[in-house]
Amino acid sequence: MKSKPEMSRSVSVGRRRFLCAAAGVCAVPRLAFSLMQLAPDMSRSLTKEERDGMTPSQVIDQLKKGNERFRSAKMAPRDYLGEKRSSAAGQYPAAVVLGCLDSRVPAEIVLDAGIGDLFVGRVAGNVVNDDMLGSMEFGCKVSGAKIVLVLGHTDAAQ
Repeated sequence: MKSKPEMSRSVSVGRRRFLCAAAGVCAVPRLAFSLMQLAPDMSRSLTKEERDGMTPSQVIDQLKKGNERFRSAKMAPRDYLGEKRSSAAGQYPAAVVLGCLDSRVPAEIVLDAGIGDLFVGRVAGNVVNDDMLGSMEFGCKVSGAKIVLVLGHTDAAQ
């Protein structure tokens, strides 16, 4: 059995490696998430089968398309109450998003995603501490999210 200092050190190293690998794979600017092709009625959330059938590349592609809809003011019509009801028994987000605390950059809106489609953690400067990293690990390992997206911005006015 490892002593407590040895255990926390090994967890810390593992978490750093995990975050570096996830950020390196997923550091794509202006990504967005959309379910228009998967859930055209927009009154439901992503199902486990739909999420599990997506590759990380497909998730990134959908994120890009959703952001383009946001940027062109052609966002998908959504039934938020329907999405909330459909995700009540379980949620199957395709991505974990680490975003900035800035209220002008809400991930679900700029990525044109519905309720239950993303796990979002927000903190000023989109930096990671052990608590945030643990949540991101949970989103991927336990809940099955396919990618980690670090969502930054330079000018919230654009």
